[in-house]
Amino acid sequence: MGTIKDAGKYGITGDVAGCYNRKKGGTLAEVAALAMDAALQTVPNIGIPSVLTSYVDTNVTSVLYEPRNATQLAKEMKIGTWTTSTSIFKVREATGFIAPYGDFSPNGRAGVNYNFPRREQALFQAIIEFGDLESDLSAEAKLNLIADKQMAAATTVAIAANKFYLRGVAGREIYGLLNDPNLNPSIAAAATGTSASTKWADKTMLQIYDDIIALFTELVEQNPNITQNNKVILALSPSSNVQLARSSEFQKSVMDLLRSFFVGGIEIVVLPELEAANGDKSAYMLVDEILGEEVAITAFGEKFRMFPLVRDLSGNRQKVAFSTYGSIIKHVDCVATMIGI
Repeated sequence: MGTIKDAGKYGITGDVAGCYNRKKGGTLAEVAALAMDAALQTVPNIGIPSVLTSYVDTNVTSVLYEPRNATQLAKEMKIGTWTTSTSIFKVREATGFIAPYGDFSPNGRAGVNYNFPRREQALFQAIIEFGDLESDLSAEAKLNLIADKQMAAATTVAIAANKFYLRGVAGREIYGLLNDPNLNPSIAAAATGTSASTKWADKTMLQIYDDIIALFTELVEQNPNITQNNKVILALSPSSNVQLARSSEFQKSVMDLLRSFFVGGIEIVVLPELEAANGDKSAYMLVDEILGEEVAITAFGEKFRMFPLVRDLSGNRQKVAFSTYGSIIKHVDCVATMIGI
């Protein structure tokens, strides 16, 4: 057994590891014995730090948002550019009357009446910022901060655009599918449910089907050109959409009956905006086109513009912008709504 000095040739220097020995010299056996008798000089061990036994998932889970389905009700269209302030649409209406024929009779006329409705365009923006230290710290955590912030900007723009397509922009000549001032008044659901309720949750399969047919009847009364041969779009809140699964004792659901009647096809669009905060729900029905003309469009001048990256003192900034006209309903008589479902 060698001394501490002898141990140096084996690569061991200083005090024996784990032993706070104030006495110099002595054999290794003496030092070992002293180590056994010495009072604990360090903090008592309470286990391995949990961070050393933690598993960090490399996948990043995204927070989900409500569906943005305005463009399923009316197709999206680019009009002008982001410099366009106002868009003017041309509307024509045939006029005329007949008279009994006579070789020299000047009676009877045919003409046309023009109108020029307009819609304004509004521009909006959002800013992305990321610092150098912030980016490096995120990289240490295996996060792609810059790409995630750019994705967040795109998501923010999509949420806002969907809102404007449905509700327009307050104080501007920019209207939405749900609040265009030219729309006809809503009809009420029939009070045929339990205790004279109008709610679909209190109705049978046939009573719900009758409400939808009543809504379609309103559509036909507004525009007699509409028949079940047209493709119909029915927008419902998420909870109202579930009610379409209601079935009878013959295993026929509301949806089965709708498909049988609407031979031109029926498309269901889930629209969370049709359910108010107080729980009131409504339904929205339109045809996608009438006599070859589109009924409504959702319009923009600039879908998503990303500006150059700007270098700051120790970080970067970037602006994104988009524009909207809201929604343009060209045939308001091809849209009908029902409240109280």
